[in-house]
Amino acid sequence: MKVKIFASEYKNKKLGVVSEMESEINDWLAQHPNIKIVDIRQSSNGGSLKVIDTKLFVTIWYEEE
Repeated sequence: MKVKIFASEYKNKKLGVVSEMESEINDWLAQHPNIKIVDIRQSSNGGSLKVIDTKLFVTIWYEEE
């Protein structure tokens, strides 16, 4: 099993960063069509997305087919 971690930091940025991260994940998935996703988890630190220095993480565990 392998893991891919995506991270975004919200230093004085608007919520548009969420759609940037979404695009990054979708692009990565499109570039890896031969994987089987085993699990996906999301976590954050620093409070809400409106707080400066909030960090968002999306972790994908996968297997190559």
